[in-house]
Amino acid sequence: MSAPAREPLPFVRVLLEIPAAVVLVVMVLHVVANALSRTITGQSLPETLEITTYWYMPIIALVGFVAAARRAEHLSAPLLFDRLTPRTQRIVRVALYLVAAVVCAAYAWYGLQEAWHNAGLELTAGASPLIIWPVTFLVPVAFGLLAVLYLIQLRTAARQAPARTEDER
Repeated sequence: MSAPAREPLPFVRVLLEIPAAVVLVVMVLHVVANALSRTITGQSLPETLEITTYWYMPIIALVGFVAAARRAEHLSAPLLFDRLTPRTQRIVRVALYLVAAVVCAAYAWYGLQEAWHNAGLELTAGASPLIIWPVTFLVPVAFGLLAVLYLIQLRTAARQAPARTEDER
């Protein structure tokens, strides 16, 4: 029996996934409190829509991207891929991990430039005074982690010996 596979970047669970789960619970409580407030008093809690849109949702979505990649739980469509030879599957997998890592690194770099720009502007949520620039720094963090994860997966795929087909045995 083989040893269980090590999860890549285990610190991500503690530093990102657990806080994101807390944010999700807080968001649900906030939205329920807002609905109750509207029902009972006829007035919404201040900034609920903006906080949900510009804080809760980006945190949950961006951390979700990283969590899914870390656990290899992204959607897949093996219909065509499974018909390829093991050698071709390995080549395709390595090529796609490389493309994904480069694209994610580019998003991280662009996101970092935008986050610094937003910090300089002290970006707020439109006409609202709610400050939103700090959450924009999560974009380069999330996409940087994704780039690292894809590079780890690329290395693993490149080192993996292709399975032998019936014809090769």
